[in-house]
Amino acid sequence: MKIYGFPTFNVLKVLFTAEELGLDYEFVMLDAQQGQHKTPEHILRHPLGKVPAIEHDGNYLFESAAICRYLAVVSESSMYAGTPLQRANIDQWVDMVGHHVGRWLAVYFWEEIIKPKFMGQPANEESLLEAKGFLDNQLPAINRQLGESRYLASDQLSIADTFASSYFTITGETSASIGTYSNISRWYEEVTSRPAFARATGQFPG
Repeated sequence: MKIYGFPTFNVLKVLFTAEELGLDYEFVMLDAQQGQHKTPEHILRHPLGKVPAIEHDGNYLFESAAICRYLAVVSESSMYAGTPLQRANIDQWVDMVGHHVGRWLAVYFWEEIIKPKFMGQPANEESLLEAKGFLDNQLPAINRQLGESRYLASDQLSIADTFASSYFTITGETSASIGTYSNISRWYEEVTSRPAFARATGQFPG
């Protein structure tokens, strides 16, 4: 198995999941500044020329949520197992974070990291204010859930946790904060203290 990407929270989701599952894989670092993710070769892996993408048994897959689900299924892991309802419970938290909380955390990543560092542009304060407004509305729901269970979907670690916690790394790099949410903070510290997280982040340079 090969995982293609470069340092970003979306790629971290896949690496963290793969490490928790104990998979044997090769991480292929692409040089974004050289446009290696836009080459014809990589377009075959991801039709939009984005990351992550994986190659497994001669097949390519893209989109981080789909990849995380696939890795857990082929591993026959308890991280994405159980009855249809139990799997749907995991799915709903993956989707809730990906489509809502993660979307607005990604605005901070774009405005405060990508634009100034790679585009020479200042952050758009209106965009950040809009993102904060949505997060102020959405993060309490995550905090409540984590007050009822140890992890997002249950008291057992699942791909919802490896997926979601990768988004929350943005709070350590930007002005986005989870400091006032005690349950999210407890969960995030626990999940990112796992050896698999250190191995995943260790794939990135620097």
